[in-house]
Amino acid sequence: MDGTTGRRLWTTAGSAPAWSMMDARHVYLPNSGAAGVQALRLEDGAPRWSVRPGPGEQWRALPPLSDDYRVYVPRDNGLITAHEAGSGEQTWQCQLPFRLDRRSRPLLLSSALLVPGPAAAGVLAVEAESGRLSTIFTDTGPGVDVWSVASDGTRLYAGHDSTLYCLGPLPVP
Repeated sequence: MDGTTGRRLWTTAGSAPAWSMMDARHVYLPNSGAAGVQALRLEDGAPRWSVRPGPGEQWRALPPLSDDYRVYVPRDNGLITAHEAGSGEQTWQCQLPFRLDRRSRPLLLSSALLVPGPAAAGVLAVEAESGRLSTIFTDTGPGVDVWSVASDGTRLYAGHDSTLYCLGPLPVP
C-alpha cells in the first residue's frame, strides 16, 4: 500500500504467510508450503528470486535477515545461507552445530549474525562477509531454554532460562 494515500499498489496470491520480512528492495515470504523463501520486488510484487530445497533436501526457511546487500536465510536444519539481495545468488553457507526453530532468532549486527542456540550451545557468531563461525558466549549453568539475544547498539544482552547477561561492548568475531 502507498503510505501516503493508502492506495493498494499490488497484491500476491496465496495463503497468509507464517512470516514476512522486507528490506529496501524486496519483501520476503515463505514459498508455498513454507519450504524455502521467495523475494518479491517492493515496487510491483513481481517475483525476483527464490531459494527452495533441492532434490532429497528437507528444510524450512525461518524468517530471513537483510542488511540490504545480502539476505541471510536461516533454515530449521541448522544451515544458514547468504544470498546477494538483488540476484539471490548464494555467496556462502554455514552449518551450525544445532538445529534452529522459531525461538532461535538470529540478531544481525553490522559484521555478524549472532545466533542463539540451545542453553548448552551458547551464542554463536557467523561473520556476515564470509560465513565463518565462532562462539561468542556460553555459560556452565544448566538450562533447558534456547538463548535469546538483544542489543541496544552498544551492548549485547544474552540470556536463557532465568539468567540474563550483559556482555558489555558488542563482540566482533
